[in-house]
Amino acid sequence: MISIMLKITEHKLNETNYLDWSKMVRIYLQSIDKDDHLNNEPPTDDTRQVWLREDAQLFLHIRNSIDKEEDKSLTTYFMEFKKAYKEFNVLLSFSPREQMTIMSFLVDLPSKFETAKSHILSRSKISFLQDIFTRMLCIENTHSAQTNNSALLRKQKTILVL
Repeated sequence: MISIMLKITEHKLNETNYLDWSKMVRIYLQSIDKDDHLNNEPPTDDTRQVWLREDAQLFLHIRNSIDKEEDKSLTTYFMEFKKAYKEFNVLLSFSPREQMTIMSFLVDLPSKFETAKSHILSRSKISFLQDIFTRMLCIENTHSAQTNNSALLRKQKTILVL
């Protein structure tokens, strides 16, 4: 069993403090003699189950030391993602790069896009990133319109009852 301190570090990981945060995580893992979990594979002997359980506990503890991003609009999320994508363009050839980018974009979308994500991923040919964004934007607008229509119907029913 891992004896886990309440806080790994005073400051949660955010967009500006990765180096300091990662040093503190490494020091924390060294202090509890668990830094082997950073790079090593699980053992293959009888200690495997205990190691995996400890690894999961460490993962959750480290995950809790990361700031959750605030809910962003789909457009804001896409623009930030596209900026990172442009930097990534230089590193890979078109086909694998585009597919990896689309997968990365889809993975963190809110749950209201699950059906569309499943549909896109089940197709044999995946579109370009801009096409995927346009499709998600249409879904978001449709979802927003349906929500507004539902609210309007409830309001009308309330008025009719009065």
